[in-house]
Amino acid sequence: MIAAAQHPEQLAYYHGAALADALFKARPDDFVVHEQFIPTFNAAGEHLYVLVEKREQNTQWVAAQLAQAAAIAPNAVGFCGLKDRRAVTRQWFSLHLPGRDIAVSSLAGHGYTLLESGRGLQKLRRGDHSGNYFSVVLRQLQVAPEQLQERLERLDGGGFANYFGAQRFGRDASNLAEVERLVTAGKLVGDRGRQRSRARQKSRSGQRPSAVNHNGLLLSAARSWLFNQVLHARLSASCEPLLTSDDGPLWGRGRSLAAPPLAAAEAQWLAPWQHWCEALEHSGLQQQRRPLLAFPQQLQWQWLDGDTLQLSFYLAAGEYATSLLRELVTLRQPVPTAAAGAIDCAIVAPANNSRCGGDKV
Repeated sequence: MIAAAQHPEQLAYYHGAALADALFKARPDDFVVHEQFIPTFNAAGEHLYVLVEKREQNTQWVAAQLAQAAAIAPNAVGFCGLKDRRAVTRQWFSLHLPGRDIAVSSLAGHGYTLLESGRGLQKLRRGDHSGNYFSVVLRQLQVAPEQLQERLERLDGGGFANYFGAQRFGRDASNLAEVERLVTAGKLVGDRGRQRSRARQKSRSGQRPSAVNHNGLLLSAARSWLFNQVLHARLSASCEPLLTSDDGPLWGRGRSLAAPPLAAAEAQWLAPWQHWCEALEHSGLQQQRRPLLAFPQQLQWQWLDGDTLQLSFYLAAGEYATSLLRELVTLRQPVPTAAAGAIDCAIVAPANNSRCGGDKV
């Protein structure tokens, strides 16, 4: 039986262990992300769309600032996805302002800049964008150029293991520990629609609404970790390359969508997390599948000096730059400040657990 990975750092590689280590996000400009989304403007729309460039701020904080400036509820602000804090990123937000025209300049704040705006019909929701374009600078990288070239060409042509990035699981994988605690206590629940309905009923009856339930984030973390386990097991079990059609489970209610032999293998690999699977089955989420491989587009690279490499590439929505980078280097980040947010992007991959050799964990 394949040994399960107990921490995001232990996940198996697709192309082999990292070639070297590199300083990652030494400066905010070392990680630049441009969200790829083309809004459909409509002058009659109830939502105001604003394109924001933020620097060293997380998405949820910017959303809260926009809500406060517009005097609307935080849940009236939409966005396509969370973007890293220690970075320079561009992304669209929507503000629900039916019948209201406000000066876009009134939304300005510290740490972000408003670049473009227009009215739209729909609230922006997770995954509405097509993907993200990344520019990444890796510093203090000591590796033979020809070795790096060979690995980059393999990533460009063969793709990379489509793991959910470590930031999905919170700082030091704290979300996974919280999932375990809630599952053990029988309190990891979904059905957020029912929760919202109960909150509205309390509000109408004059009762104080209960605290916001954040189980949606934890349910997502649990599903993501189970998918990572299946991908880790597939890479650990065989030296055969993955096919572009290969996929893994996003666990939920219903019969597995995999063919019977694969479904049986996945059930065996997920046996240590059977209690998580059962909790997800009762959460209201349905079975889905996610590709095991992701393929970067427009991958380019250049040396800025003897030990500084710049990479640029496009990834589809839901794919993680750090999952690509871990197949190349071990990422070493500066020690975070006390103000750093829990959704900062971080991943470290010290183990030599390549798919055809090294330690299997």
